[in-house]
Formats: sequence, C-alpha cells, structure tokens
Amino acid sequence: MNIQIIKVPYDCGYRKQRQGLGPDRFLQHNIDGILEADGHQVEVTELESHSDFNIEVMTAFELNRLLADEVRQTIEKEFFPVVLSGNCNSCLGTIAGAGPENLGVVWFDAHGEFNTPETTLSGFLDGMPIAMATAMTGIFQGAWPMVDAFIGALGSFMAGSNTVSNMLFSLFQFSIADQLGISTILIVSLQNIGGAMGNMICVHNVIAACATVGLVGVEGLLIRRNLLPMTIVGILVGIIGLILVYTIGNGIF
Repeated sequence: MNIQIIKVPYDCGYRKQRQGLGPDRFLQHNIDGILEADGHQVEVTELESHSDFNIEVMTAFELNRLLADEVRQTIEKEFFPVVLSGNCNSCLGTIAGAGPENLGVVWFDAHGEFNTPETTLSGFLDGMPIAMATAMTGIFQGAWPMVDAFIGALGSFMAGSNTVSNMLFSLFQFSIADQLGISTILIVSLQNIGGAMGNMICVHNVIAACATVGLVGVEGLLIRRNLLPMTIVGILVGIIGLILVYTIGNGIF
C-alpha cells in the first residue's frame, strides 16, 4: 500500500507545543520505518501555518483548509492518507479532503467529541461543535445559508462583539458546511456578516450609544426597534448566501 503520513503538529494554534508534539513522537519511534518494513511505500509531509499571528480559531481554519487540500491530493495520487495531528478539529479538514462519497468515520480519542453542554464532563468546547453541527444539519439541511447570519447575530447579542461571535461559532459553521458539502469559506463569511449585523442589537453597543448621547432608560426600546431592520438585513443576506452557495460561489470558493 502507498501511504502518505500528513503531520499537523499544532494544538490550539500553537506549533509543536503540548499535544502538538504528538505527531513527531510517532516519527521518532520509527512509524514510517515500521510501515516500510511491512512492505508499504511511505511518504511524510508536514503542514505549517503561514500566519504571523496565531489565534486558535483563525489558525484552525487555515490548517483545515491546508489539510483538506493535502488529503485530496494524496487520494488523487492513489496514496492512503494517515493524518497525525495535535488538535481534534483536524477531523474537519480530513473529512473535507476525503469527500462525502462512501465515507464512514470511526473515532477513537481520549475524550468524547460528540458532546453537548449537558453531556460533557470537561466543558471542552472543541468536543461540542460536531454534535451541534450534526443536529443543525438535520433540521435545516440545504437551507442553512438562510439561517447562517442569524447565528452570527445571536453570538454578537450574547457576547458583545463580532470577534467573540466568530470565536464562538466559526468552528460550528465550518462543521455544518463540511457536512452539507458546500463552501466552508462562504458559510463562515456569512457568520462574520451576521456578527456585524448583530451589533445593532448588542446590549453593550446600545448602552454605550445611549450614554454618549445622554439617553437613559430607552435601551430596551432601541433594541426592540432595531430587531426589524436587523431581520430584514438577515433575510437579504440569507437570500444572497443561498444564491452564492448553490450557483457561482460554490465553484469559485
């Protein structure tokens, strides 16, 4: 068998730290030599983030894009991809690269990955998005782009900023796009638009604006009034998202 070992030595955006040291440990213990001694042809490649400023979510998406491309190319040249990674979310890039046809997943890990806030023992967020994405995919299916931006808006309303909304829901959105087989770039972009849209009803922003102009006690009224324009914008964004995802956008991105 032709085997391509793909190393992704990252943990939470940091290269070769903590669990990110794991892939090299396999090579140090001669896993490639053992496979070759068993009659297999083995090649080894390592993925590396090109960002100068590593943030967990941003680096995770970059690495998953690189990993999906590498897995896809590995399969095209008729090699079997073996991914060694320090981060659980590398499963998204692996699945995206392998494609949905005849795909099955057997998952072994030191902690559960299909968790919800009710079932998790650790509160580890990295184990929840896959479960959330699976549930949402089953409910909305191909109409997800219509809902996408409202999730981003919900994150801004709860957390107070577009940035934190993206940190909360980007992996969730990526997982849904991956399971539906649609553009992950467009879906995460719609999440970002929704986060900006949610600033209209963000409690922090409304309070700051009212304090600046000297209005007191009307914060709730402003949030209620802003719900209508935010909803209209969200619907327009959803329609445009549907058109992009299922027509020209899916081929470009």
